[in-house]
Amino acid sequence: MNNNKKHKVFIALLTIVLFPLSVQAQSGNNNNEASNGLSVKISKIKASSKIDTLFVDFKLERDGKKEYRSELLKKDAAKIFSVFEDGVKADYYPIIDTLIDITNRQSRMDNIDIMLLIDRSQTISGRLLESQMKITENLVEAYGKEARVFISFMCDGKVTATYENVDSLMFNDVVYVDFKKELLNGDKLFFQSVLSKLQEMADEPQTYFKEIKNSDYFKQDKDREKLLFVFTDGIVKDGKGDFYGGNEEYYNSFMEFMDWMERDDVKIPVYCVYIGDDNSLDENSEVLLEAFSSIGSGQGFFRKALTPEALEQLTLGVLDSVAPDYQLILINPDGKRYDGSKLILRLILKDDNGDDIAKGEHTYMMGSKEAPIIVTHSSNSWFDVLVGLLIGILLLSLTYLVFQFLIPKIKYANFLKKYVVPFSAAQSGVEEQRCFFCKEVLNDGELVVNKCKHVVHKVCWDQNGGRCPEYGRHKCKTGIHYYNQKKLTDPKNATHFLPWILSGFIAGILAWLFFALLNQSGLFATMMQKISEGLIRWNDVADESVKESVVSAMTTKTCGWLQKGLCLGFFLVLAFSYVLEFRKMDGKIIGVIIIRAVVGALLGFVAMLLGSLVVILTGKADTNIIVDWIPYLFFALAVSLVLWYRTEIKLKSSLIGGCISVLFSFFVIYLVSGRYAPVIGYMIYAAGLGCSIAVVHYASEKYFLRVDGCIKERDIAIYKWMSVTGGFNTVSIGKSASCVLQMNWDDSEIGERVVELYLENARPFMRVMDSGVTRQGRSIPKGTSLPLTHGNEFSIGKTHFTYIEKDV
Repeated sequence: MNNNKKHKVFIALLTIVLFPLSVQAQSGNNNNEASNGLSVKISKIKASSKIDTLFVDFKLERDGKKEYRSELLKKDAAKIFSVFEDGVKADYYPIIDTLIDITNRQSRMDNIDIMLLIDRSQTISGRLLESQMKITENLVEAYGKEARVFISFMCDGKVTATYENVDSLMFNDVVYVDFKKELLNGDKLFFQSVLSKLQEMADEPQTYFKEIKNSDYFKQDKDREKLLFVFTDGIVKDGKGDFYGGNEEYYNSFMEFMDWMERDDVKIPVYCVYIGDDNSLDENSEVLLEAFSSIGSGQGFFRKALTPEALEQLTLGVLDSVAPDYQLILINPDGKRYDGSKLILRLILKDDNGDDIAKGEHTYMMGSKEAPIIVTHSSNSWFDVLVGLLIGILLLSLTYLVFQFLIPKIKYANFLKKYVVPFSAAQSGVEEQRCFFCKEVLNDGELVVNKCKHVVHKVCWDQNGGRCPEYGRHKCKTGIHYYNQKKLTDPKNATHFLPWILSGFIAGILAWLFFALLNQSGLFATMMQKISEGLIRWNDVADESVKESVVSAMTTKTCGWLQKGLCLGFFLVLAFSYVLEFRKMDGKIIGVIIIRAVVGALLGFVAMLLGSLVVILTGKADTNIIVDWIPYLFFALAVSLVLWYRTEIKLKSSLIGGCISVLFSFFVIYLVSGRYAPVIGYMIYAAGLGCSIAVVHYASEKYFLRVDGCIKERDIAIYKWMSVTGGFNTVSIGKSASCVLQMNWDDSEIGERVVELYLENARPFMRVMDSGVTRQGRSIPKGTSLPLTHGNEFSIGKTHFTYIEKDV
């Protein structure tokens, strides 16, 4: 078979396969946009302050053109519209409330700012100035009560400051005077003046007229529609026929204007209106002004409007193109959660038979994982904060009860079951076996502990502090199970993780409370909005209408991270520093801890900012677990560095702990849901970070006694005897051979047992057993017990001792 025949066979087969599909597609198009050209064009979704109500602005279009006052929309909204929402359970779909026709209402323009740039240069005749004044007066009268109108003048080689929010009264009293002023000499800087007003409306620094202050109105309300009308007599520079002004400097200013307008984030159209005589504008200038107006979004245009009435009609058409025609009010059900996830609202318009005749959709995002919004029609935010606080305290108390009482009790019961048994000489395999503690013979039936090979009476085990007499000193590693039955609140009953968990919980609660305050203030919102607008690659966003929602969502998410970095950074470092330094606590240490906490807040902020920049560059504005872990990684590393610096924690251990916390704790934040999920997420994240550090820091709690004076300086590792979890728990110092540290190097008159170092409630103490102990030049009376903190010094005879806590 030749190639031509193969080709024909392939076409035939393809036709057979695709024909049924094409018929099916055609039959399914009866009710969609393709068959009747009707579509619902959603321009914006706004929400009430409590997010319990959604306002959906839309137009009805047929073949891309607006359909005014459609008979289809004059019925009950609930009967002609269906609402769906991708990413939301059906129970939480918004409920249709009201459809408002706003084609003839003031609200059509209550979100629009109109800037009128008037030409008062020396090329303008008195008649043209009078014409501009009349046109401006009519526009102010028509729209000054609805939209906001702003006025500025090109004259004397500059552009004037803006008259703000002009109404009829202000026009007659103030602006009218400017129209009547004598015309001044000086070039008309057309492109520079236009660029200046555009930058002002975008609340950006001025390129040319830096001395002109931007209006605060544009700084406060950045989400409004903005339009710029430029009146021109067709001359862009005084005395120059050339469109670019006839020199390089003026050409450069045109290029500056063009570069600014072609930015992806610029949305302000320029409408250039010719106000001269109809036969005075040459064809070349008309073409150039048309091109000038179409730079950027393409929405702007050049028009001739020789009468006030013509310009008013022209302006009405422009406003009509940006204002919505209809607003559908939707009610969000209680309990609906907004956490920054991308949602798609779909509207379907139906005819009397219930068939779909038009569709529309719009993507929007609200809230974030850090500050989720839970819809409620009744309670207020402070009530939620109070309830969240109570939940946090309850979780804190429950955790303490479990770790301090329940788990130790269960472990002790298991210990009794497995290792506390009646002694049996026959099973021991030896004729006579003695207790390793009291040295007495073990008799059949006596309760003994066989936790290790050093079997002891149960009574002796308890008397020795819940451990075998050989534990620690003779490298017995398994002969210990401490449990204080008489004092269940004994900190040694619980795991060494408990202080880290509790301090993490407390830090999490406080961080969440302060975050709630910062989040209401909108701190960093302006900064992150500008950064988002500048860094997001808008070419990845196909729908222009989605950009505003993307910037808003990205701003919400990143602001939450920055605020969280500040709050968690401060309170985590504060709490964990206390856990690390509580044995050394004094005024200086307290100051160091506070300074470290402030540094933690700053570094936490910087870390979250760096992570936010990375996420912004990815363009993932919605909640996205694939990239949202990045700021948390930076944050964990920053906190780990702060906790490592000049503490007992090794850098490697601290960094490992931080990374573990990201893998564990970050996912908790993204998995915990519900109205009070944030406070629980904060607490678990903070506790997870603490446990992660405790895992690698546990082996680093070492106690030393530095000895010098009449002996060569050395550090004695007393932690081999003193340990929170085992050992003899006592280090005796004196002349006696039974002392752990026998001072045979000192020829001074020293007692047999002068000092004992011991642990109580996991804290080191020193007890003076005999006279001859001095501290800071003063004698310490016999029987005195003093807490030991890092750096404490004391002397016995000619020997000087310094208690030290350090890593090894």
